[in-house]
Amino acid sequence: MNGFEIKKAEWTAALAAPLVAGAVLELIGGTWLMRPVLSAVLAATAVLVIGLGGASEPQRTRSHLTIEIGALLLAGLLAPSPWRYVLLAAALMSLLAGAGLGTSRRITETGKRLAWGLRTVVISAIPVVAIVICFSTLALTIQTLPGIASPLSAILRLLHIDAAAFGNSVAAVTLHGTPSIPMTWSNLGIFAWVTFLAAYLAIRSANGQRLAWAEVWQITLIMFITWILQVIVIFTAVFHYEMFLLFDLKEWPQGWLSSPLLQLLIMAVVASPLLATRMIKTVNRSPQSPPLRRWIYPSIALLALLAGFFLVFSEPGKQKPGRILVDEGHSRWEPVEPRYDTDWYGFDSGYNYAVMTDFLRHHYELAVHRDVLDEESLKGVDVLIIKVPTHSHTPEERKAVLDFVRRGGGLFLIGEHTNVWGSGFYLNKLAHPLGFEFRYDVVFDLERKFEQIYTAPALGKHPILEHINQFLFAVSCSIKPRSFSVRPVMSAGGLWSLDIDYAVSNFYPSPHLARNAVVGQHAQFIARHFGKGRVAGFTDSTVWSTFSAMLPGKPELLMGTIEWLNRRNRFPDTYPFGRVLFTLMGMAVIAAIWRWPKSAGIILSISTAGILAGARLGDTAGRGLYQLPHSKPGFSQICFIEDASTYDLASWGHVSVFDRSYSIFYQWVNRVGLFPKVITEESPLPNSTRAIIRIVGTSPPGPLTASNIAGALELGKPVFLLVRADADSGFVPLLANYGIRLVPGETRETPTLRVPNTSIEWPSPWRIDHEIQGGRPLLVGAQDEVILCVSKQAPLHILLGAERFSDAWMGEDQGRTPDLDLRRHYELEFSLLRGLTTGRLQEELKEGATRPVAVRSSRQVNGEQPLVDRPAGRHHEK
Repeated sequence: MNGFEIKKAEWTAALAAPLVAGAVLELIGGTWLMRPVLSAVLAATAVLVIGLGGASEPQRTRSHLTIEIGALLLAGLLAPSPWRYVLLAAALMSLLAGAGLGTSRRITETGKRLAWGLRTVVISAIPVVAIVICFSTLALTIQTLPGIASPLSAILRLLHIDAAAFGNSVAAVTLHGTPSIPMTWSNLGIFAWVTFLAAYLAIRSANGQRLAWAEVWQITLIMFITWILQVIVIFTAVFHYEMFLLFDLKEWPQGWLSSPLLQLLIMAVVASPLLATRMIKTVNRSPQSPPLRRWIYPSIALLALLAGFFLVFSEPGKQKPGRILVDEGHSRWEPVEPRYDTDWYGFDSGYNYAVMTDFLRHHYELAVHRDVLDEESLKGVDVLIIKVPTHSHTPEERKAVLDFVRRGGGLFLIGEHTNVWGSGFYLNKLAHPLGFEFRYDVVFDLERKFEQIYTAPALGKHPILEHINQFLFAVSCSIKPRSFSVRPVMSAGGLWSLDIDYAVSNFYPSPHLARNAVVGQHAQFIARHFGKGRVAGFTDSTVWSTFSAMLPGKPELLMGTIEWLNRRNRFPDTYPFGRVLFTLMGMAVIAAIWRWPKSAGIILSISTAGILAGARLGDTAGRGLYQLPHSKPGFSQICFIEDASTYDLASWGHVSVFDRSYSIFYQWVNRVGLFPKVITEESPLPNSTRAIIRIVGTSPPGPLTASNIAGALELGKPVFLLVRADADSGFVPLLANYGIRLVPGETRETPTLRVPNTSIEWPSPWRIDHEIQGGRPLLVGAQDEVILCVSKQAPLHILLGAERFSDAWMGEDQGRTPDLDLRRHYELEFSLLRGLTTGRLQEELKEGATRPVAVRSSRQVNGEQPLVDRPAGRHHEK
């Protein structure tokens, strides 16, 4: 390359690097719709900058071109979306850049440049993604960076800001108090800095330019100085904003501080001209590359393949009988007893683990332990569950638990936010020797706050997550890994956390995005091997409370965890070895690109393909090794079909419209000893299904719903359709097949319901908007209008006026203590459920109408009043 071409390449890399870094950070930073769009815009701009403004493509041999395209194709076929399409596009562009386009010389040249630009953007994004992953993993352990607060506060004082270091935070005196800002990765712009630097060096290397050590140090120094200036500018602006402009603002404008695009913009303004003008006097001093050694490519590919495999694969171990022991002797929160029934209501009735333990009893052998944990009590135990302890374990108990794990036992530690009841403190006495700790914080979602939905990765997810794709958290704390062997099971970006607030009874801080929030990656579920046993740590006890335990994802995560813990290790864990191999592979890639920059595209492509291939092999080898257990006889489920219907079960967030939500109706299924389950059209019907329920609203049935209902009826399983006033006519053909006509009619109200041909009445006012013709009536109104009927051909049941079982009519809040009228209305649901599952529906309706009802709002548990976690505003918002 001549001097002009080198200068052109430097300007191109300096302008494109922040665009590539921004595109990567936005794409992996969250799920908000605008982030992928913004990422695409930044990437397209980088393509134009490189393609139209960069140096020409270096000469590549046919073998170089073939290897690079082949590696990119393989990587694209193995990668999950959206990376699959990005890598496949890069393979195509690499081919077009080498072969040319069209017949016109101008079109050919322009097309080749744009194709080369897209290929370069993708190739240079690979190390950026790798660095983000590495730093995100590091941020799980080190949330705040030491040694920065003191010099930064000294610089701010020189700028006449009354600042001081406070631990790993910088505090400043303003008109509105003394706000402190923690020295987190996002607040300091570390991700923006390292990705900018990595993207710049990657673009230079991807264009075949070899840099001398002196040049790399110059570039790094420029970026370091730029980073310092960026931190000073942003912190100065933030404190001046706080001092002069901020008035009564509850939510801190976090974008001022931690937005990677803002940080990249400031650094680009300063760094890009410096990077582009750095080599005016050293333009011809770039060293020449030595000949490439043939063993380099296969060595890097093998290292990458092994690293990907060992990072993902989990040694299946030897399955144990599945004997579970729940430690109840050290916890007064989330008690496992008394059993959930039809008479106990109020806050305490939902905040317990009665349904969770009952569910486990139907799949495993489970015992509850209320005494001291010692070697004798842990004999014959395969999995020990310690949940939200409110009392400390003695040193002898902790030793017994650790010895139990070393011998091959499984330990499940369940924590909660902000060290509530001292649970984090007590758990950490066990967790510290195991290589992790529960932080005393509370974690929120940046976009949904109390409705954090975790999405499992399409590739490389832990075996615990094999049976779930998404999971709704309530509010959790985070976990700090302290050992190389601790593997994050659930960790995500786009989260923020607040530290414990000792001024509040349950240590729960005001849930507003404050200045001291830690924004970024948080671990909420970890697992590790320890000796011959296994340990799992989870941070949100609320998800298995009775009111939430049977919502989608909750039973699957619970049993997935138990199944993984119910194994005795036969070989050492592969995860630490995978981390070592990944580090060695990274070092080998850097060294190879340093010596042979013209092969940078090939080296990055084959390393990416190797990692993805290894991860796919690990996934494939581990798939099916942790099948969920079959239920015991007597386990009965009520399946709710979730297709295109418009009703809400609070499966993926809070109830917003009570008259369209049936979450209380769903939860109350547990009160009669049954277990509700949400199924989709594609889901196979569980063998334990006793009845199927579908709320008929404005949406027509999905394409498979009608056939699934027909199949269930052929098997003799009862189907219960609850028809709303706004019911779609799509179910009419299905009903007609079973001799029932559903006809829209005038709105009518009836003060009571009556069992036909009897004087037995339910004192439940009802409203209907349809008429039923055909079938056998089971409940009628005051004027003998049919409210509930069953087909004479199959166990297909139709109920009009489904709104009466919506949350608006069921009390809106599961923690409400009902009056006797509402309790009687609940009894109607219980009678319907009992009758559907026993085949005695008419008899149950008769008996239920005359059955005495009771309401008990609280009970004594083990002689003590259960703890009540009622922070102001928290559970109302949840």
